[in-house]
Amino acid sequence: MKELILLLAREQGGKEPVKISYRDYLNILSDIKKSTPLDLEVKKIYNAYVEKYVNELVTTRILKILKNKNIPKNTIDSEILKFLNAIIKVYTAILQGKILVSNDYRIPVKVLKNYILDQTIARELKIPQKLKKGEVVLMPLRIALPLHILGFVEVEF
Repeated sequence: MKELILLLAREQGGKEPVKISYRDYLNILSDIKKSTPLDLEVKKIYNAYVEKYVNELVTTRILKILKNKNIPKNTIDSEILKFLNAIIKVYTAILQGKILVSNDYRIPVKVLKNYILDQTIARELKIPQKLKKGEVVLMPLRIALPLHILGFVEVEF
């Protein structure tokens, strides 16, 4: 757990998010595994501390992204932080009134790339299965957001 605590201390000590390389990630996992006690009761307590420190690390990193908007490159969690940043931008636009949400939580999206949705999902959510580039479609936020993050639709146009 030493590696995790050191990373947490580095993260809390700086203004910018710390770059966490894949090697750092593997070192943390290895250190946690090696340090895990065999006794079940002690192991439960140990795991609770690991979870507490990891939650603190994640929260600190997300808060830094919210404040600075600088996502470090070549870090193990850069994709997750980019997704969170996209979600936050959409959420902000919704609360600012730039994106209007219907009473059934649908938003208008502009299709950027042709895409075929799963037939069951399209039928269940009452949206077209074939999305054609240039179309404007009203779709549930829970579908629009992942498609936006993946670059298939635009939510603010």
